[in-house]
Amino acid sequence: MGLEQWSSPVNPVAKVSRKQAIQVPAIKRGRDIIAGSIGSLPFRMYDMDNVDHVSNLLSQPERHNPRSVTMTNLIEDILFEGEGWWWTTERDWRNFPTFVMRLEPPVEPDERGYVHITLNGEERVIPPQDLIRFPSPTEPVLYAGARAIRTWLKLSVTVDNYADVPMPAGYFTPKNEQWDPSPAEIGDFLDEWEKARREHSTGYIPGLVDFETVQLNPEQLQLVEARREAVIELSEVLGIDPEDLGISTTTRTYQNVQDRRLGRLNDTLGMYVSAVQERLSMFDITPRGYTVRADWAGFLRADDLARYQAYQLAVNLGVIDRYDIAKREGLPRPLFEAPTAPAEIPAGTG
Repeated sequence: MGLEQWSSPVNPVAKVSRKQAIQVPAIKRGRDIIAGSIGSLPFRMYDMDNVDHVSNLLSQPERHNPRSVTMTNLIEDILFEGEGWWWTTERDWRNFPTFVMRLEPPVEPDERGYVHITLNGEERVIPPQDLIRFPSPTEPVLYAGARAIRTWLKLSVTVDNYADVPMPAGYFTPKNEQWDPSPAEIGDFLDEWEKARREHSTGYIPGLVDFETVQLNPEQLQLVEARREAVIELSEVLGIDPEDLGISTTTRTYQNVQDRRLGRLNDTLGMYVSAVQERLSMFDITPRGYTVRADWAGFLRADDLARYQAYQLAVNLGVIDRYDIAKREGLPRPLFEAPTAPAEIPAGTG
């Protein structure tokens, strides 16, 4: 069960499954923010002069998947499981990976480091040299957030029960103490009672029994407030602002979108991106003298006025030229090239 000892009331709880976790809207939203944001980032390979080079692996890691899907799945594995695995399926003439295949977690190498999988009904053995492991820089959500996820799911079940039977729970007592129905009769009576409550909000109690209420209503139980606190706990596990999960915790009325993205990068996304780009820069994947870095330009893209003002300052300082601006804006180079002056026609020619 993952417990250190049975007697302690504060033992770490067992890991939850990914299917359980993804049913929690806060977890689903957090997964989309973290994995989706990083999955959309381009990863580029640079040499020692900071020149961008083409890399087949970074352009499309899996043959039959778009790059963003492969990278999003990798970050999701790291976020939930604490590690992600790629299997190198093709290499270039220098023996560096060009195409990989994502391995579905959990991946458990044997004592020699080999991984056994079933692919298209066929048993395959992957040697250690063809495996690429991406470790997580922090504890996986399925472990660290297990207690908070279970709490939210329990509260959700309680709310569902009130939705199914919109009436406080209680018990029936016979008015005639000599009347003693059988267990089968009691079960049939309760089934009919709950079925009638789902069809009609108003109920009818037979004259043979009295109904005693023993449970508070959802408002008295503060289920809404309890679920709100559970979402705040989940936001702390994910490392995301509660407001990104729909919970208002401040009186803030406006914040620049770029500032919020920069804060998210510094607080949460940065550590996952650093772990991935540093792993991709290791010598079993990338040649010596080259490094892999994520391109944050699109993620931190400012509004038009702010961008053009920054471009003007950079051009005046000689940091970039108009071709660099066109490249960043996705414009064709000829738009920024000076028109060629027409050649002079020699005198006396027709």
